[in-house]
Order: sequence, then structure tokens, then C-alpha cells
Amino acid sequence: MSEQHWQDKFEIGPACVERFLTTERFSELTKLQINLSGVSYLRGEYFVSRKAPQEHTLLFSMAGAGSLHTSEFSQRLGPNDLVILPAGVNYSLSLASHFWRHNWFQFSADISWYRFPKNAKVLKINSSQNIDKCMKLLLDEETKAKADPLVESALTQLIKRYLLQLLKPLKNAEPSPLHKLEQQLRSSLHYPWTVAEMAQRLSVSEAHCYRLFQQEFKCSPKQYLSRLRLEHGSYLLRESRWSIDVIASQLGYQDGFAFAHRFKKSFGVSPGRYRRSFNQ
Repeated sequence: MSEQHWQDKFEIGPACVERFLTTERFSELTKLQINLSGVSYLRGEYFVSRKAPQEHTLLFSMAGAGSLHTSEFSQRLGPNDLVILPAGVNYSLSLASHFWRHNWFQFSADISWYRFPKNAKVLKINSSQNIDKCMKLLLDEETKAKADPLVESALTQLIKRYLLQLLKPLKNAEPSPLHKLEQQLRSSLHYPWTVAEMAQRLSVSEAHCYRLFQQEFKCSPKQYLSRLRLEHGSYLLRESRWSIDVIASQLGYQDGFAFAHRFKKSFGVSPGRYRRSFNQ
């Protein structure tokens, strides 16, 4: 999507439930420079788009699946995906399955205890269950007439400790060759990638390239490339007015028919019907 097409949009249907932790209720959150945080249980209609937001966002995908789109890449989000969205980065979030649960934090742009990267990132983590438990306990405090300040302070400090545990080891880590290749794939979906070229970029054999993709993404290199193309294709169908043939060419398909065949096989509906369902 071109820069001028990004906009702030919030389309959240009645089946979605979001519970918020505000600084008005929990003043201790201001010590972590958190402006707002929450737990989201999403079903049905859900689409959020932000244009150059003034705050940093961390999102922990807990269950189900969602879709992230930025100016640079698109990605399906599943359990144990940590999304880092720095201030100023355009992005949109939507459902990628019938259900999606995630926890999120919005931080002041001048946060001092953690240095956010300049670009959006998605990282696979072992678990964020500890943060999830802390947030649920804080939400339990919210139901009381008056929150216990000692409990609030202890839980807030635990959240900071758990956040640092997850973020600090990744702060200065260089991306692996596989993830560098993944970003190249995302930025050049129109290119006629072959497994041989992917292996060459990784400086490994084709067989080892296949094993790396199976270990990291649970699918073959070609299957992962197809997944990236179709995810971005679904986004272009929703958010652009490009014809099916133009979208197909942007994604490396020979023609609109080839794209439509693959899209219907994956999504169960034709590209045209998929687009119409979002324009009704």
C-alpha cells in the first residue's frame, strides 16, 4: 500500500471483547511509560489500521491467528509471536482465523528503559504466559472498588521484568540468515524464486534449505513463499482497487487465472468473491 493510502481506521464488531488497563485506573503503569494496554478477544469483524502512530506498540499473539500488514511486509501471526511496532510505522491488523486472542502494550515514544528498533519486527518467543497472568491479575484488581496499591506495584514490576527478559536478548541480536532471506522474499514477492536460489542465498544445499524451512516455518520453501504471496494478495484485494491481473503480476503469478486458482484452493473462495465480502 502506498503511503498516502494509510489511515487510522478502527472496525471492531460486537463479537469482539477488549479489556483495557488505563493509567487513570493503574497509575503504576506510568512508571513503565505505558500509555494504555489491554487484552483482546476477537471474533467476527476486526480491522485496525494506524498511520504513523505516535506510540510504540508491543503485541503478544496468544491463541488463534491474525494478520499484520506494514509498508514493508505482511505476516500471519500465531501463538507465541511477538510483534514490535515502533512509533511512526504504518500498520494494520485483522483476523486470519475465526478467533484471535492477544495482549498488547502502547508505550510513550520517548520510552527510556527500552530502545525500540526503527522498523517493525515479528519475533518467535517461547512463551508470554507470565505476562498474560500478570495482566489478568491486574484486570481482576480492576473489578474491585479500589485496587490494592501494593498488588498493583508488584504486578507492574513483574511485567517490566518479563518484558525485559523477552526483549533484552533480542535487542542486539543479528537476524539469522534465514530471517534475512525471509525479508528478501517479502520485499520481492514478484521475483521468480527457486529453491536453488534460496539455498544459494543461505550458502547451504537445497536439502539443508528445505530442512531449515521445515524447522522454522513447518513447511517447504515453496510452500512458505506461496503463503507469503497469498497473504499479501488477500491484503491487496481488501485494501486496493487493483485488478486481479495486476495483483497477480505483483505476486509473481503468470496471470490472474493462476493466482485465482491458488487463492481459491487456499481460502475456499475466489478472489472476486473475497473482495466483494469486504466491500459490502
